[in-house]
Amino acid sequence: MSLKRSEDLSDLERTKAELKKLMDYSLDIICTTEKKRRFLNVSAAALKIWGYLPDELIDKPYLDYVYPEEYDLTNKATIEITGEASKTNIENRYIHKQFGCTHYMVCELG
Repeated sequence: MSLKRSEDLSDLERTKAELKKLMDYSLDIICTTEKKRRFLNVSAAALKIWGYLPDELIDKPYLDYVYPEEYDLTNKATIEITGEASKTNIENRYIHKQFGCTHYMVCELG
């Protein structure tokens, strides 16, 4: 293996370790989603804020966790965010596993 390839792999592993720390220790929920609107990655803060372990959310549609009265608003905002619109965040309520409703803001970073 060439020295350059070895350095690239080392950088990749370092980046993965830093990302894992961010996901494990962030006080905010950080998540990624895919085109079918399912969670791909969810930070550990989901347990404290929403009452769900990250593994309970991964591969589930995130709209399933939006407060029912705000489903249409969130769905519309999601379409705007994922398109070319200038909208970059949504503030709405999510369903906490044990306590019902919780407020939360979702920010999309291009």
